[in-house]
Amino acid sequence: ACPPDTPALPLPPDTNQRIARGVAAWTSARAQPAALRPRRPDTQDARYLSRQLDKLRLDWKDDDAALRRIESLRQRFATALPASVNAQIRNLRRQKVAGSAFLQALAELESWLPSAPAAAMPLSPPPAQGHIQVVCSLGIATAAG
Repeated sequence: ACPPDTPALPLPPDTNQRIARGVAAWTSARAQPAALRPRRPDTQDARYLSRQLDKLRLDWKDDDAALRRIESLRQRFATALPASVNAQIRNLRRQKVAGSAFLQALAELESWLPSAPAAAMPLSPPPAQGHIQVVCSLGIATAAG
């Protein structure tokens, strides 16, 4: 971070237009049909996954390492999943796999997931409508849109 008295560098004259185009592109991409977005597990499958992990937490409530592992699995499977993983979770639900067999199956499925993403940076609240903030390495410039 820059010291508070660091002046902002002058920005190129088209900076606000470029950022506005980027925001518009992001907004339109976000508004695309759900069929084109990465899929989350079927609602029934997601509930099954959550219920089984809740039961495992109760079964292993005295084992801190197991509780951390269960929470880690919950976080890994809470994201958009590849279709092959969704299908396997659906099969586990249909076969009514539970307990340690479920935990073992989930641990095996974890290897099918992409590598864990880096810790996400916290997002700042969006600026007011029509107000764009440009953050550069040497300071912040604010312009009304």
